[in-house]
Amino acid sequence: MAIQPDPALAVNGDITVEFWVAPGWENDPGFDPVVASNISVENASYIIAIMRDRDGVGVLSGGAEIVAPFDFSDGKLHHVAIVAADDGFSIIVDGSVRGISETALGAYDVDAFWIGSIDGSLGAFTGDIGQLRIWNAALDLETLETFKFQPAFPQGDIVHPFIDALVAASVFPEAGLLLVENDNTPQ
Repeated sequence: MAIQPDPALAVNGDITVEFWVAPGWENDPGFDPVVASNISVENASYIIAIMRDRDGVGVLSGGAEIVAPFDFSDGKLHHVAIVAADDGFSIIVDGSVRGISETALGAYDVDAFWIGSIDGSLGAFTGDIGQLRIWNAALDLETLETFKFQPAFPQGDIVHPFIDALVAASVFPEAGLLLVENDNTPQ
């Protein structure tokens, strides 16, 4: 799924990318299937993939790559968050930090944002990708756990404490990725 490039999706300091994922392949596809990629002509701000053996989640940014071990082979949806700041990023799966990088995510202009592949064809993901949320803040572990099953947008009394930092949230399959206006409403 191609998402129209938008400056709001650029990595500029703190960022959290969270999603739910269940790989759908049984045998090694010969590549690491991509959940999301935020790329430019220069390089990749980030490419997030589930390892081909369903035994971890990897993040490629610039020339650096980190793989966080986790067994995704049970067929269930798992909550994954990439939480980044200027001094590096963490990979969190189901509430536990599984990997830490001391390299910051690449801050490049966004030329393309893809869900389910690197570029629309390479590294195609097979399985389920649940709601993808992008925040321009480094969400803490407690907030991620408390609100992972809550709506991203305010509903009644439920308001995410980082709602002002929400940049985008997916609405599959109807609308793809909705960018968020300054008044916390989807575009």
